[in-house]
Amino acid sequence: MTSPASAGTGRARVKRVRLRGIARRFSRQLVLRGIDLDLKQGEIVLLLGSNGAGKTTLLRILSTLLAPTRGSAVALVESDGADHEVDLFALATWRRDFIGLVSHASLVYDDLTGLENLTLFAGLYGLPPDVARSRAETLLGDLGLGDAGDKRVAAYSRGMRQRLSIARALLQNPSLILLDEPFTGLDQAGFRIVCQMLRRLREEGKLVVLITHHLTLPDDVIDRAVVLRRGVVARDGNPGSMSLASWYEEALA
Repeated sequence: MTSPASAGTGRARVKRVRLRGIARRFSRQLVLRGIDLDLKQGEIVLLLGSNGAGKTTLLRILSTLLAPTRGSAVALVESDGADHEVDLFALATWRRDFIGLVSHASLVYDDLTGLENLTLFAGLYGLPPDVARSRAETLLGDLGLGDAGDKRVAAYSRGMRQRLSIARALLQNPSLILLDEPFTGLDQAGFRIVCQMLRRLREEGKLVVLITHHLTLPDDVIDRAVVLRRGVVARDGNPGSMSLASWYEEALA
């Protein structure tokens, strides 16, 4: 396994993440008890489980914002034209722009317009001003906010704010995209827009891991579903001909 420094100085693209024995304890409570997962690019993985199953904790570990109590998280990273196996947390100390995260907080500013929010964050990622504006305008259009870019976010509906948060997470063209309840507050039109964006991210070879309680996703949106139960993987696979809701209920039976 290489160090971040030996992985080159170019932009990192995560091609695979391998989790082994991931556990996480909070005080006396063991939330994750030993998670083994292999995640790869071009894949949309759905995390399912009841409240307290460990979904958000696992997503935070994948985001490198929370370290596991024990276990390993190894990323296969393409950088400078070569592949390197790098500890995910060591990689994050080098560069974190390979991760796009949507959490429960929207992390956008009410007093700014949608376009101003995105250009601000793009600048923080080091994008040149002209590139930042172009990228922001493209994402606003892709997420159905093209006519709202010049409006202050304070006037946005909950669903518009959610779509802006997704746009923020995609600004730097990340290769590992983590979405915690991305469909919250969306109407049917917004739901369709985000589903289409997920399909596009898969086509671009991104690795997407998402949490949702929305069990009526179109069949072509997810590739795998992973069910967590009491901090372990209870089921991992594709529902196939079963409805996602039935597959999930069967996993918890």
